Amino acid sequence: MLGLDADVGATNLTTDTSFEYSYGNAPPQYFSAGFNYKVKQQRALQLRAGYLVTPDTLIYGLAGLTNTKGTASVWVSDGETTQTLGSSDLTQIGATLGIGMETMLNDHVSLKVDFRSSVFNRHTYLDGAQINDDTAISAGLDTGSQTVATAIVWHF
Repeated sequence: MLGLDADVGATNLTTDTSFEYSYGNAPPQYFSAGFNYKVKQQRALQLRAGYLVTPDTLIYGLAGLTNTKGTASVWVSDGETTQTLGSSDLTQIGATLGIGMETMLNDHVSLKVDFRSSVFNRHTYLDGAQINDDTAISAGLDTGSQTVATAIVWHF
């Protein structure tokens, strides 16, 4: 069996990442930076292919695209002062693979459970940021998500 599946979900996922870098001698100097990404919405469009193990139960695999929408902000600190470099909306697009099962509860209602793993495009938040005359840093975020989703489906 083949099918097309689409969904939109609201979420409150927050990702924080930071690093610290020391350079120089007696005393060493410190530099730290971080990135915060708050996901507010996730959408998916995927193709399902499966096999009926009983007349009422389908086991399937799925593959498709997922995107997230949220707000991102970047900060830097020299150990004494922390400064937010900016905040903006961020959309990430990724590939999704998964497996699942759907079983009919009656003639019009089924229960669906699936596991999805998504990998999103890399977001670079520091690209050659100068720390001093001879040191520059680049940093980015590789995002992935694993989701277990349950749905009650109405069949017309």
